[in-house]
Amino acid sequence: MTKAMLKSMLMQELQGICKMKVTKRQLKRIIREEALNEGLWDTIKGAVGMGPDPEEAGREIQNAFDKMGNGVGALLKLARKGSQMAKYWESFTGESRPEALMRGSIPSEFYRSSAKGSHGNILNSVGKLKDHWYDTMWNALVVAAPDAGAELDQIFRDLASKPSDRTARKLRDIGVKIKDEALGGGKEDELVKFNKLLKQWAGEEINQSSFSANAWFNTHQGSFGLGESVVKVTKNQLRSIIKEAVGTMVDQDLYSYVHRALDQHWRKKNRGFMKERKFNMNADQIMDALMIDDVWQADVDELDRIVAQGHDLEELAGYVATWLAQFRAGGYSTPEDREKEMASWR
Repeated sequence: MTKAMLKSMLMQELQGICKMKVTKRQLKRIIREEALNEGLWDTIKGAVGMGPDPEEAGREIQNAFDKMGNGVGALLKLARKGSQMAKYWESFTGESRPEALMRGSIPSEFYRSSAKGSHGNILNSVGKLKDHWYDTMWNALVVAAPDAGAELDQIFRDLASKPSDRTARKLRDIGVKIKDEALGGGKEDELVKFNKLLKQWAGEEINQSSFSANAWFNTHQGSFGLGESVVKVTKNQLRSIIKEAVGTMVDQDLYSYVHRALDQHWRKKNRGFMKERKFNMNADQIMDALMIDDVWQADVDELDRIVAQGHDLEELAGYVATWLAQFRAGGYSTPEDREKEMASWR
């Protein structure tokens, strides 16, 4: 019996069940009592609107790349307008012009093509798209849609070497190719996984700075010399702001778990010295606090990078929660990284 036939039979049964007056909880119990395996359960949940729908995931991926492509195109148009970009900001980007642009112009080194290698330059930021892309996203994409993944890699290379409107349009259209290739190849679960990673990635402003004019401006405003709005806040208010920001990036329960684990571990190790010692934890201490002891070197390297930036407990908990979510989803190492590391054990 093929998967399609089995799915058709199950849908007929479900249609009969749905004619009965049952709650969603009762329906879940009925299906579970039939001892369905996990993969089939996921298929049914998607079919009746109780789980991730591959078709919907494909549309979300398409919309995400459509936004990226249009955003990159807008950044390139702004760069061509140079010192006059503020006048065209809203018409090109569809976003409100930053208030700071009312007070002056962005220095030319941040939009001239001859200064493309400079940090903060608008063309340099566009070219950083590939640098911002997570390895786990490449791994998921290669499984879901290898041909489209290879084409996306070339698009990123073109944006880094010589960005153009044509390449921006290719970026906009690649989402459709990813969706069609994955769904056509029976890679529905892999498509859903990639979409989950993509949404997490797209929610971080540092990544948005490569395809959103306002995110680019916010990221590099301090270098533009236009000044920023300054608001005095108390320490408690700052903590509240950080917690609220973290809550939009990671699951609040996960953040609370990490915050509690790090805090308890720090207090246990520094009992009697709390007032004298400034909060500080290294990667090994963080993994001890989270009771993690089986990791690849790439995961440790990423954690070391986070620690090296220097954070207080509130900030560190947010970054570590993001790290932990990625670690649980497959980590930061590629299959090649793991092979090399295992070879070094012999």
